Amino acid sequence: MTSLPSIAELRARVASAIIGEVLDYWMNFFDRSVLPAFDDVEPWRIKAALPYVWIWRRSLEADRFFCRVCGEHVNYIFGRNISGKAVDEVMPATMAAEAQARWRRLIDGRMAHHLVGCVYHYADQEVMGERLILPLAPSRNDRGGVFGVTDAAQPTLRLTSPVDPAKFVGIGIGERRDYDADPSRRHD
Repeated sequence: MTSLPSIAELRARVASAIIGEVLDYWMNFFDRSVLPAFDDVEPWRIKAALPYVWIWRRSLEADRFFCRVCGEHVNYIFGRNISGKAVDEVMPATMAAEAQARWRRLIDGRMAHHLVGCVYHYADQEVMGERLILPLAPSRNDRGGVFGVTDAAQPTLRLTSPVDPAKFVGIGIGERRDYDADPSRRHD
């Protein structure tokens, strides 16, 4: 198995100040050699990034993800507040299944995911930017989750409610790369 690049290598590739703020905050947990859980996240520590942040938790009862934190910019993109919604209530079924499969892989593999390129593609609108998805450890209330941030260069896209599956081409089309996010392994 090929080893993944380290989080330090990821930090060197991040271009967005917003994404850098979130990654720097998340990397502080490495000092304790733990992967943070949802309850460890203190949003007030990343004030400038909050409008762009989203957290999906994997439920204990069913293998579904529910949005627990959603910044204003993300809600604007989706045309409504998506906090508390299941991913399959927000995205078309095929995209929801793809997102959940990716998120499970990140949580189970303790990996981070970085994307540069088209962060939203709806109808004839492509929104370019940068996205980072970080794993969250399981807790007594969930089976882990993902802590993400999307910095879109053109925040003009606004989806209608409900999302029209025929017009939603994709989320996250571009250069993708996974990184080792396990704090118990050395990342020098």
